[in-house]
Amino acid sequence: AFNAADAIAPKQFSSHNSYDAELNANKQDTTQFWNPCHRVAHLAARAGASESLAMPEEYVQSNVGGTAVLLDIACQRGVRDFVYASSSSLYGDMTNGTAFVETMAPEPISPYAATKLATEQLAAMYHRLHGIHTTGLRFFTVYGPRGRRDMAPFLFIDSIVRGRAIKRFGDGSSYRDYSYVSDIADGVMLALDKRAGTGLSVYNVGHGKATTLNEFIAVVENAAGKTAVITQGDERKGDVRGTFADIGKARAELGYAPKVRLADGLKRTVDAYRTERMQQHVIDSDGEDCEQSCKGA
Repeated sequence: AFNAADAIAPKQFSSHNSYDAELNANKQDTTQFWNPCHRVAHLAARAGASESLAMPEEYVQSNVGGTAVLLDIACQRGVRDFVYASSSSLYGDMTNGTAFVETMAPEPISPYAATKLATEQLAAMYHRLHGIHTTGLRFFTVYGPRGRRDMAPFLFIDSIVRGRAIKRFGDGSSYRDYSYVSDIADGVMLALDKRAGTGLSVYNVGHGKATTLNEFIAVVENAAGKTAVITQGDERKGDVRGTFADIGKARAELGYAPKVRLADGLKRTVDAYRTERMQQHVIDSDGEDCEQSCKGA
């Protein structure tokens, strides 16, 4: 998982504490962190749209159950502001190249997306019942150093740097709004500090630009200084065809303004990947020392 504390300048994060805990029906796992506590950023979740098709009950327990646990404790402990991670996945496949706006009716096509919609409804309910100020942030394809190992940015970087084949699902015309982790972290901090909206508002937090899969692969190739070897795969069930954030509401109400272009963000990510592999003295399974594969072409 991304560590937001590492993505935000120290002086911005100096008054905030970051904790990891197992979220389940036993609230004792988290209560030790709550005194004193006035603002909460809940970023924990079981992620992965297509993966959720195989184990929907685990996604419901982690994402819906975990959020309910935190909201309940937050209200008991007098927390004023509760910011939580939602997802662009809940929009579904409702548009073709059109930017998603928060007023669109969600049409989730995976259990993961459905759980994210459920957490938004939970937050709204707790606001109505208890008055806690909740803010949902619909993240769009977050990438960057220390990113999830099961997502395309890491998988493509890892394979291209090593000279191994990548698997492209579909014809490459699918698109995503790739959002660099430091921009996303800025959005979280703005939501915590601004206390904007009605108390049950949701915001799109992305880059505000759609990039096709083929374009994304080309940018990774340029950042890595190597050419991708591509194998073809079918489109995966549960994955939406495209995501594209209209960030106008977040700009107006939160002051959100993403700064990192895709080319710059991927270059930083490739550099961090190479540094990490070198530091760990990784040896590839085929006997290739990482000192060779980690060097740019």
